[in-house]
Amino acid sequence: MTRARARSRESQRLGDSETKTENGNENETEVLIEILLIHQIANDCKLQLNIPNAGARICAMIEDILHYDGMEKTTIILSTLIPSSETRTAGNIPAANEQYRNLVTVMRKEGVSIVLAEMNPHSSVIAHNLPSWPLDYTTNGKADTMNPNDCDYRTIARIWYDAIGDANDQDLIVKAGVMAAEESCEDGSCDRAGVLALDQGG
Repeated sequence: MTRARARSRESQRLGDSETKTENGNENETEVLIEILLIHQIANDCKLQLNIPNAGARICAMIEDILHYDGMEKTTIILSTLIPSSETRTAGNIPAANEQYRNLVTVMRKEGVSIVLAEMNPHSSVIAHNLPSWPLDYTTNGKADTMNPNDCDYRTIARIWYDAIGDANDQDLIVKAGVMAAEESCEDGSCDRAGVLALDQGG
């Protein structure tokens, strides 16, 4: 797979909006991306930044990624936004999440290798397996409005894992060996990110 530019983990600061994440900065690095996890626009919900076009903005970002030479084989795992007790964030999350669900449906019909990681469904009989405020956001007796505790991050990781498994079951993931065989690196070596996460932070 051809190398793509992606922000290093150190540069994904808490509080970044979707625009800042998309633009990146001087800490960008070239990596091979086979699976891309996207959890975006939580801070935009808090700042009330263009929420009616949240889905269109994420769509544009995904299309930009897939337009890199060879990157059309990257598997996209797009998550809905986790719950928040912050008033403006909580008020905007449902609209953003519905756009994400619709986006995954549309892009799949267009042939994009994309699946949804559902973090915040309308309702569920297995709610105990989903992020829940305030229980999963409480550390040392204090509940954070947006950021889960370590225990809940394990729940979130399981949802990501299940979504990747779903993509694999649907044969949407191109094997790493195939990608490596197609990649030409000038110096004989490439940084490899089998799974890369774009997480906007809280």
